[in-house]
Amino acid sequence: MLTTDQIKQYHDTGWLWLRDVIPEEYIHTARKVGQELATKVYARQGQLSPHGPRRFWKGVGCASAFDKRLTPLYRSKLMYDLSNSLLKQSYLYNDQIVYKMPFHPEFSFGPHCDNMFGPNTDHAIHTINFSWVLDDFTTDNGPLEMYDQGEYKTLLAKAGDIIAIRGDTFHRSENNNSGIARGLYACVYTEQPIQFENFYSEKFTHHSS
Repeated sequence: MLTTDQIKQYHDTGWLWLRDVIPEEYIHTARKVGQELATKVYARQGQLSPHGPRRFWKGVGCASAFDKRLTPLYRSKLMYDLSNSLLKQSYLYNDQIVYKMPFHPEFSFGPHCDNMFGPNTDHAIHTINFSWVLDDFTTDNGPLEMYDQGEYKTLLAKAGDIIAIRGDTFHRSENNNSGIARGLYACVYTEQPIQFENFYSEKFTHHSS
């Protein structure tokens, strides 16, 4: 599914921007479910339970455990092919809704890499966050900024794009000041199983059509 050049770019830079690769019906489902789950999280003042992170968290970790409409997306052929193109073998780990809602603009991320959170802080296991862009990024709605060659680059990605981020690659995003919801569906896979309470660890051996 990925070209040799794309695979090389990912391994060289730690991230890869794939344009217009998500089917429209997947975007529609992820956007609808994502906003519903995000609204519940804000109402509860933090992460739902019993899946995903235990700490305070405005997003929704292991989102398909809360709403099975996301399961065919996280386990889709699209994600099976992509994850197995960049990993020697693919294991499930986390599918995370990150919706910056207009009624709660204070939701930013300082510079960080995903492996900072959880048991893989030494980067021993190759992990990839395939971030689905659910709404067009603009300069004022908190787009992803990727660290690349000594500086942060702002990615004005469109709905339907995927930004693949290696677990040790730094990135950040500001608050959403646009007044319109801006969402990501982060589908995370690992090259070896990671045992972490409330997260997935099974091998990605089958997929939905």
